Amino acid sequence: LSSKRYDIGPEIVEISRSLYLRYDLVRRVRPYLQDLVDLTGETAHLAELYGTSAMYLSQLEPLSMVRMFTTPGSIAPLYCSDVGKLFLADLPPARVADIIQKTGLRPRTPHTITSPEHLDVALQVVREQGYAEDDEEREIGVRCVSAPILNGAGKVIAAIGIAGSSGRLIKERVPDLAAVVLQVAHR
Repeated sequence: LSSKRYDIGPEIVEISRSLYLRYDLVRRVRPYLQDLVDLTGETAHLAELYGTSAMYLSQLEPLSMVRMFTTPGSIAPLYCSDVGKLFLADLPPARVADIIQKTGLRPRTPHTITSPEHLDVALQVVREQGYAEDDEEREIGVRCVSAPILNGAGKVIAAIGIAGSSGRLIKERVPDLAAVVLQVAHR
């Protein structure tokens, strides 16, 4: 082009739209994250599916001295994170197989699911329970519980949950905490 004029292309419009939708989701969910912190005393987080990973969009921490921290914008593997398993459980089996083929099931701790068969069982449990757990699968000493945020068609658009030390967020507390997380996600 000899005029040296540039216009905004459709790609920049799509990027702007995507950023606005993320910002709007974070803004709308923030009071619910605060509810989770207040009701559980644990760190609350919001994530969305990002390609073959989960991306954390927001986090609120309790006032306690021991708390979890995940930088917004950081990503987590789908197969070994609570939020990731929620997204996988909502996808068609062929898409799950494609993601696992691309990412693998690399062990991160002794508790990480490393076989497709065990992952299939874990995803079925997520579908039945309505929530997902990370039981020291991504990092030793950290336990997480998340529930889906659904759109009008019943599809998972985001995940909201809590994270805490496995010493404080003990296995016996998970069902009660999961009920709180489910209730807040439903709202």
